[in-house]
Amino acid sequence: MRIGGARIVLTIRDASRQFRREDVASAHRDGKQLVLLAPDGAELARETSDLSWSRLDEALTAHGHRWEPEDPHREA
Repeated sequence: MRIGGARIVLTIRDASRQFRREDVASAHRDGKQLVLLAPDGAELARETSDLSWSRLDEALTAHGHRWEPEDPHREA
């Protein structure tokens, strides 16, 4: 995973997917999976991650991305 102010890049095996900042409303943890949500609440990505959740939170927020402690649509 690469995080920058303009985008988030997820690399799984040999394939990379880029998500522009304006296309990602928030990121959160769901069990062992990282979930990226669009502004309309749709899932953009759901990938198993072994990254430190606290470091991921710090890195995302340091670059201006929004981290949620849990799924913001959990009740829905």
